[in-house]
Amino acid sequence: MEMLSRKVVTETINPLEILRKKIADTIEADPSNLKIELGFQVSYNSYGHLVLRFYPKRVWVWREEEDAWKTVDEDICRMFDVLVVLNYSETHQLLGFVKELNVKGI
Repeated sequence: MEMLSRKVVTETINPLEILRKKIADTIEADPSNLKIELGFQVSYNSYGHLVLRFYPKRVWVWREEEDAWKTVDEDICRMFDVLVVLNYSETHQLLGFVKELNVKGI
């Protein structure tokens, strides 16, 4: 499990790319040959921090020799997820942003 928490992150976190690399390494495939249907869950931890969990719902890999997309085994998909924990102020910034989008009707 990839845990990104309690450290300053100066770059954009892309959970899809993290998952793509980890799955590709596991099944020995080129990351660019993967299609991932991404799942997403939101919860709070005991400290009141917002926890965002990203996980692969389904994964397909392109197999050149068969000239087709093949489904990756579900057990492999269940091995991976990325958790992003937002502190109190980051949570309020995110919720404020979502509220703004709601007000604008987006």
